[in-house]
Amino acid sequence: MSNRELKVTLADTKEKLVIWAVIAILCVVSENLLNFAFIPYILIAIFIYWIYLFVTFVYLTILKMKGS
Repeated sequence: MSNRELKVTLADTKEKLVIWAVIAILCVVSENLLNFAFIPYILIAIFIYWIYLFVTFVYLTILKMKGS
């Protein structure tokens, strides 16, 4: 993976982390307003995906530091 591709992938991962964090916050807020039984399951799925994105972000950051 070239340095340019690494930067693009890292920026994309950062963007996804922020977007999914905002979606999770909106789910928590809507859980208090709407009593849907499936919202906790959505939050669990978002949390697991967010952990995956965070691990990917850390891995790409380490790769970038080694490449510089």
